[in-house]
Amino acid sequence: MSELADHWNRLAWEDFKTAKAMRKAGHYPHCGYFCRQTAEKALKALVAQYCDELQFPPKTHDLVRLAKLSGMATEDTFFEPEYWEFLKLLNPLQIETRNRPMTRAFCRDLLTRTEEFLHWSTQML
Repeated sequence: MSELADHWNRLAWEDFKTAKAMRKAGHYPHCGYFCRQTAEKALKALVAQYCDELQFPPKTHDLVRLAKLSGMATEDTFFEPEYWEFLKLLNPLQIETRNRPMTRAFCRDLLTRTEEFLHWSTQML
């Protein structure tokens, strides 16, 4: 794993810990936000590892674009279909967490799916 990919991967795991702490504290919108940040940083680790044209992951928050740049997705599908739908669910949470009602159960599911994605992305490195 490259040094830059390792850096982004460590940031993703730190954000995941924050997401868990936010859910435990009952701050559900923040939990959703940090789950989304986790996925973004995990994808940036994959971009750093596999995208030879870029020296640094782009300054974008678009998870679908990052998945495509990482080589983990084509135009309309992710190589792991369940993650493609997951990223599309997470993508709007960059902004919508402030306005979208979130429940404890929704955040529990989000954390489970985020952790699965994070383990998968780490293995891909």
